[in-house]
Amino acid sequence: MKKVLGGLIKLLIFAGIVYFLYAKVEVRVYRALGTSMESSISNGELVVTIKEKNIRRGDIIVFSNEGSPAIKRIIGLPNEKIDVKIDGNIYINDKVYNETYVSTKTPKGEIVYPHTVKEDSYFILGDNRLDSYDSRYIKVDDISKKRIKGRVVFSLTNFKIIHRVYNSEE
Repeated sequence: MKKVLGGLIKLLIFAGIVYFLYAKVEVRVYRALGTSMESSISNGELVVTIKEKNIRRGDIIVFSNEGSPAIKRIIGLPNEKIDVKIDGNIYINDKVYNETYVSTKTPKGEIVYPHTVKEDSYFILGDNRLDSYDSRYIKVDDISKKRIKGRVVFSLTNFKIIHRVYNSEE
């Protein structure tokens, strides 16, 4: 009887911890679909997010995209001017933005540049710029703060921490 009671107590403690993480800290698990975030996050990779009020440039986020979760990186913050030049470099407020995590230059997409990010919104890009449907396209546009489900903090698939990436000038 003591073994059963001990097991039940452990189960209740575990359930309490899971509830706390889910309801209070807002920890969630998502599966990456597609190759738009490679090589940072691969197709099929399971990632853990936390609800984050302090979203910063360089954060990888999960957001609601037509009812489904999508994963991209924050590049532009509210009210910033974003420009993608013909040579594929990104400029934020007229300063070149150096990215160490991408291997190709950035194609312009459909939007008109320079582009000013909307209030309470973010300009997002996939790390695999040649295979990413992101803020460069009219249908995606800037992502409002309300659509952000969380900041990616951990890969369950690769058992690694997903660090925030910041430009050395920030």
